[in-house]
Amino acid sequence: MPSMRWWLVPSWSPEPGTKYSMFNAKSETLTTSRAYKEPFKRRRCVIPVSGYYEWKKEGSIKVPYYIEPASEPGFAFAGLWDRWHRGDQIIESCTIVTAASPEPMKNIHHRIPVHLTVDQARTWVNQQTESSRLQDLLVPEIRMEIQVTPVSTIVNNARNKDDRCVEPVGETIRIHQVKLIATPHRS
Repeated sequence: MPSMRWWLVPSWSPEPGTKYSMFNAKSETLTTSRAYKEPFKRRRCVIPVSGYYEWKKEGSIKVPYYIEPASEPGFAFAGLWDRWHRGDQIIESCTIVTAASPEPMKNIHHRIPVHLTVDQARTWVNQQTESSRLQDLLVPEIRMEIQVTPVSTIVNNARNKDDRCVEPVGETIRIHQVKLIATPHRS
């Protein structure tokens, strides 16, 4: 599997810098953003992760939480990728698609990565999938039971990359699947 740089570098960008915040792509802007429009049409990917961190502001401090599947080996996040090249330099990069948090996660963070089931991941990367079906996948849902664990602030320093970063400092909370149900529009 080829490695990619995390932080999307659009193919049209004059240079491969990180001038714009493109490490996450808001699901609401995938069809309108110049940076995401073309990758959303043609370069969708799945980003496998074992877990991720979110920080919740509690008073004047930010408390880190480690979020992982309760019984699955990992998450499959909806992602986008692009290829930037100038001369001999080629950079393939990617970004994670995020959506508004469903109710149980709102008290930790206002956005979450878009989690996909195995079948949804196949649909996401299939180039024949219709745009309306792709939009259905972007609904902010928790599609599997997850564990949310407060962890040591040791993770707040990017130089720390050992087991202390996932060391629990409080009780793990389990959040069950949350599916949003569309209600018909009434005029």
